[in-house]
Amino acid sequence: MPRLSSPKLSKARRPNFARKFFLVVAMIIMMPVLFSAYLGAQMYKLPTRAEDAVIFIPMNSSLAKIMSILYEHKAIENELTFSLCYRAAHTVYGKHIIAGEYMVPQSLRPYEVLGLLLSGNVLKRQVTIPEGLSLKQIIEILDDTYGLQGQIAVSNYQEGNVMPDTYQYVYGTHKHAILDRMRNSMQTFLESAWQQRVQPHLLQTPEQALALASIVELEAMVPQERGRIAALYLRRLQIGMRLQADPTVLYAVSRGSNKLPRQLLYSDLQYDSPYNTYRYTGLPPTAIAAPSRDSIIAVLQSSPSEELFFVADGSGGHRFARNYKEHQKNVADYRRLR
Repeated sequence: MPRLSSPKLSKARRPNFARKFFLVVAMIIMMPVLFSAYLGAQMYKLPTRAEDAVIFIPMNSSLAKIMSILYEHKAIENELTFSLCYRAAHTVYGKHIIAGEYMVPQSLRPYEVLGLLLSGNVLKRQVTIPEGLSLKQIIEILDDTYGLQGQIAVSNYQEGNVMPDTYQYVYGTHKHAILDRMRNSMQTFLESAWQQRVQPHLLQTPEQALALASIVELEAMVPQERGRIAALYLRRLQIGMRLQADPTVLYAVSRGSNKLPRQLLYSDLQYDSPYNTYRYTGLPPTAIAAPSRDSIIAVLQSSPSEELFFVADGSGGHRFARNYKEHQKNVADYRRLR
């Protein structure tokens, strides 16, 4: 039988295996480059959110949870891209996303959002505690302050022994942490001021100075009068005269809240409490409010004066007198003004 031979392919139809092979290899080599370029484009993409966002990342959040929060606030648009970039950053630098509250500006791109979360540069908030507040009033402020957590055990703190000031905190801070800082600040300042007191001083302990300073704080509506009022009360203590300070009556009648829905009445002066300096001689058992640094200094840098009485002058300040006769005249003048 005649032998059959295979038909030969023309050059045009002959497959170019080498060319296809190199094309495949080139594609394999280029894919990571192209994919990296895609990731970069996504991470550098301009944000679409219209305003700044405050974002809170809870403790022990999974990456999926974090990305869901970011996506909800439009801080990222592609969760897969963000995930890959985070894992790469974690592999190379060993960094983790840090829980907390973050301020994410409107202009921040996804890669900058990732950098922010890795930096732990959490949002700093602040709470201001004014001078002259009782512990109950301070706790009310802390209870109403956004981001602070936990309950306060009042028995852990002494009235007045916390420093009024502005304190920074981060979301989730326990209220005890703020009060502990306030107490430490007051103790440090009080110890220093006590060492620099006028020698010899009528007051025997730093706690006595704190108690008198709290009264001065609530009496001195004009800051310049702090020293004068402190000297007057020191004179009363020196001669054994009752302090007769209205703020101590308010503290007693209000049971430590330092506020009433009415004015103090004459009958309140008879309220039986060791804090009522109209009924009891000497200083109250503790401070009645948190005094300012200036009031503490005024008490510790003053000596007893000759003045024994003072009454409001109708303009925020007081008129002072050395004896009861002068005082009666000042009271009469004040009543006429009213």
